[in-house]
Amino acid sequence: MQDGNAVLRPAEELDLSRLVRTFTLRTSEGFVESFGGGLIARVGRQAPGVRLRFVQKPDKDSTPLRDATVDLETGVVGKTTGPEVRAQALFRDRFVGVVRRGHALSRGKMTPARYAAGRHILVSRRGLDKGPIDEALNRLRLEREIVTIVGGFSTALSLARASDLIASVPERHTGSLRAGMHSFPLPVSFPEITVSLLWHPRLDADPAHRWLRRCVRDACGEQLTGSSPRRRSAKAETRQAQYGIIDDVTTQKRRETCMAKGKIRECRGRSKHCPGLIRLRRHFGDRRGSQELRQGAREGHGRGRGRHAGGPESEAGEEKTSRAQAKDEGREKEADHQGSRQKEASLIRRKR
Repeated sequence: MQDGNAVLRPAEELDLSRLVRTFTLRTSEGFVESFGGGLIARVGRQAPGVRLRFVQKPDKDSTPLRDATVDLETGVVGKTTGPEVRAQALFRDRFVGVVRRGHALSRGKMTPARYAAGRHILVSRRGLDKGPIDEALNRLRLEREIVTIVGGFSTALSLARASDLIASVPERHTGSLRAGMHSFPLPVSFPEITVSLLWHPRLDADPAHRWLRRCVRDACGEQLTGSSPRRRSAKAETRQAQYGIIDDVTTQKRRETCMAKGKIRECRGRSKHCPGLIRLRRHFGDRRGSQELRQGAREGHGRGRGRHAGGPESEAGEEKTSRAQAKDEGREKEADHQGSRQKEASLIRRKR
């Protein structure tokens, strides 16, 4: 009953200076070390009466969110994540190899064979003896020697710092933990991960919880970019929520599955009619995917501005996009025309 009342009651004005509350955050290892300091400082400046309690995240089970023992969680959405849980992407991360300074792998070109020939630390919370990196190496007919298996990234980095072992960890998630060590991109094809903010839907309308979610987003953005994020207007936040930047886990899993199967792809152009955007609209049948894709297009355009602004490559890309757009529009017109003819034929049959 209390959860239902919390969802139905209207949003109240939040006075941060008088707010006294303790929030419990369940985070993956490395998140507190990388982002906890900035988050605590931000919360302390805005709401001195708020206290943050960080607890370990041994698994991806959503029960703590469901039974209200945890207010907020960070991590990668998995198969065991509850379908009702709300998820908002914080940042994308990639795995890197890490060795101590002076290690043989800190010099020279890194190749898959050279990486596999080293002695490795495997990070597995479930104690598995193989992981996705081993599968990527197997596709190249290579195999690495796993010397030890640990349950967290900080433990793996501590061992690598004091030995000749190689640790493979998320780059952004372990930024402060890797200080003084040599890092290198993995020489195998390995997909990026999306670190998300997770919470139960009963807290959607909680003003204090919404403020905390905004603090976490801003703290991560400030740490990753090195500058304070601009304050967004209430209208912009409402538009974000309306068009699906905040998704339920089921929608997020569905979108990632479709991207993996090639049904949709990231759009790099500015035009809202680009082929990738049209595919996304057709697949999901709403505006949530298109808004997210437009955001990705703006980010992609910003990253590639120096290389693609002007010149033959840019013109060729625009011409290719225009041809694809015209082709898709032609298909839509043909489908509409066929639908009209079917309706006319149906009316004629009825009159007869």
